Amino acid sequence: GSEWGFATWPTIAMSGSIGNVADSLLAGGEQAERRVQYIAHEMGHYYFGTLNRPQGPYYWVLLESSAEFLSIKALRQISGDAAADRYVARLQAAVDALDTPLPAFDAVDGHSDLGEMYRYVYGPLLLLSLEKQVGEAKMQAFMRGLLAA
Repeated sequence: GSEWGFATWPTIAMSGSIGNVADSLLAGGEQAERRVQYIAHEMGHYYFGTLNRPQGPYYWVLLESSAEFLSIKALRQISGDAAADRYVARLQAAVDALDTPLPAFDAVDGHSDLGEMYRYVYGPLLLLSLEKQVGEAKMQAFMRGLLAA
């Protein structure tokens, strides 16, 4: 949509009216789920953006993909499995619709163009896949390790 926002801790700035945000959250449904996910993404930037300022070729993956991954986890806790599953399905559908594959994670280097599709769609799916393989406890330890790096 035409709305935008950003986090500069402790503020999450959003365009438009806070009344519209509150109304959509109170109304429930998919619009409320999108708001929850969006606000959670911006809150994720406290960890990846404020506590940890990523550097190097994985800058965008660590900054945006990690915040998006955390927002999916928050969406699942706040709005339920169905809401998170719908969102993940939309991300997967976007990747499936690509004509050319995105670069493999281990192929990312300083010259890689990690556009919005990689940052906000593919990267979070990679993190969710990693969590599925290693389990939630190991993924939490991994994320804590990233923050401590």
